[in-house]
Amino acid sequence: MHMQRARLVFRLAPAGFLFLSCGCTTVAKQAFHEFRGAKADVSFVRDIGDRALAEYQSVKFEAATSDVGQVCPPKVLQAWNRHAGEQQAELAEYFPGGPPTLRIESEIWFFKEKGLLGHAECLARVRMRDDGTLKADLIVQALSKSFRAGDESALTDAAVKAIGKFLRNQKEVEEGEKKNDNREQ
Repeated sequence: MHMQRARLVFRLAPAGFLFLSCGCTTVAKQAFHEFRGAKADVSFVRDIGDRALAEYQSVKFEAATSDVGQVCPPKVLQAWNRHAGEQQAELAEYFPGGPPTLRIESEIWFFKEKGLLGHAECLARVRMRDDGTLKADLIVQALSKSFRAGDESALTDAAVKAIGKFLRNQKEVEEGEKKNDNREQ
């Protein structure tokens, strides 16, 4: 039995090396990117503390804007606004409503759909304000090497979800600190 396995491995090993040397890892990488889809990251223009947004009871996504012309077609702004509305509804658990309200202004700086080669990308600056006072200033970058997730809908969805995750993390820090404060009493 062991001898048969050894022969099988001995016969299949060259095929495996041939598979890997013929660029088939490219197929595996592409399969991974198709599975993962679009991914977004949030970076701070100006760092804020963990509790900087703790006082807010509601969030309001303003309509996204862009002043880069054809670099950001109207369909990108429409997709962003649609996903922002969905995200606002999902955030209701953390931001139940009422004053004070955090207003979220998004400006799309760059958008590129996925082509045959390369990646898709959406880059936006997101400012969070309370009555004109800047509370958070972020850069959101969404990337995708996936063909199925390389359009405006997938990229803007990933970007807006990253903003939602950032906001939830701000509230979870607050909730966690409150729970710890209650335990110490």
